[in-house]
Amino acid sequence: MADTAWELFGRVTREQAEMYFSNRKQKGFNAIQAVVVTQFERFGVAPNIYGDKAILNNDFYQPNEAYYQNVDWIVDKAEEMGLYIVMLPLWGSAELEGPSRGFPNPALNPSTNNQGLQEAKNKAYFHGNFLAKRYKGKANIIWMLGGDGDPAVPGSFDFISIYQAMANGIVDGDGGRFLRTYHPRTQSSKYLHTITLSNGEQMLDFNSNQTAQVFDFPNYPPVANDWGLSPAKPTLNAENRYEDIPNNYTAGNPRLRDFDVRQAQYWALFSGAFGITYGHNDIWQMYVKSLYSPWIGANSNWYDELDSPGAFQMSHIRKLMLSRPFLNRIPDQGIIASSQPSTSGAYIAATRASDGSYAFVYTPFGGTVTVNMSKISGGSVKAHWYNPRNGTTTFIGTYTNTGTRTFTAPSSNRGNDWVLMLDDNTKSYPTP
Repeated sequence: MADTAWELFGRVTREQAEMYFSNRKQKGFNAIQAVVVTQFERFGVAPNIYGDKAILNNDFYQPNEAYYQNVDWIVDKAEEMGLYIVMLPLWGSAELEGPSRGFPNPALNPSTNNQGLQEAKNKAYFHGNFLAKRYKGKANIIWMLGGDGDPAVPGSFDFISIYQAMANGIVDGDGGRFLRTYHPRTQSSKYLHTITLSNGEQMLDFNSNQTAQVFDFPNYPPVANDWGLSPAKPTLNAENRYEDIPNNYTAGNPRLRDFDVRQAQYWALFSGAFGITYGHNDIWQMYVKSLYSPWIGANSNWYDELDSPGAFQMSHIRKLMLSRPFLNRIPDQGIIASSQPSTSGAYIAATRASDGSYAFVYTPFGGTVTVNMSKISGGSVKAHWYNPRNGTTTFIGTYTNTGTRTFTAPSSNRGNDWVLMLDDNTKSYPTP
């Protein structure tokens, strides 16, 4: 369960980082997504909060030791507190795509200063290798390449070989001991699912998706698509909906709230994702009113939003998912016998244990759902309603395991989301 703190290494003091880690640890997060050289600091453009830039003399091949000593401290503190760092070496949309995304002089774009493809690959390899050697002795690193950009867009650009070079540099530096994925603008699997490295290993150990910051946007299809790919790999909706971001990225629009975050998380999980990632619009950019210009409608100091409702509710998801055997869980829409609601955003998603010992059905607007009881093992089924808003459980009853059965949630309409829990009664699973 990850939180999104893209600007952790750029805009946060060490004291703030420790406070932030403590808060996230208390809520059950075990991973933090962060960018080493971010879209705001970049390579030589702006310093971190201590006044240090990522490189010296505007030379890509001269990493600034002072800058990286701060990264070291934060990584060490995260490890001490039992947190993984999902580490992006750089922000891809800024350092590869560049001008088309509003970032001049992208360091790894072949067109920059006419450096060419080979030099762009050399830089990518160097940066990946530098970071991997530096952190190969740690135990809390997960590599995430990319950064809000697809590695290729047909008819526009193809940076796959540049990212391959970076991944090769990482593997040569740390021996391939850490997991690798890619943060795309859409789906990493569209371009990288079967790409291999120089040593023959798969470039990515698991796939990641990014879906839109839009009310009711259906983030479940890309997750379900990844689930069915071969070779099989885990998948993650690494960026879905940020709490308190204006709808459709437009300042002045209504903002996404905790329900919108929950809806996306449960949809992704029940459609095949192996974990969740939370984000808050003020926290990802570590916004401070007195220091930075707001991005996409940021309006509060990041440290004042750490206890927002959505962040608390992520712990309820974790509690539910870990209350049952986790590693044999599969998506299965066949559990649902009733038709999908016609209302936008009311899509019902279902998941179960592969042995049928339990099933969960998420209904975003509450209401009524009919299920195929035969999907559950055992002669009788115990049913509960789980409340994603506060983590409480309500017993419904125990039923003979035959045919179909209709269940009606305690409340309905938008924001009244519920999870129907169905257990093989012989398993004696605990109440979450």
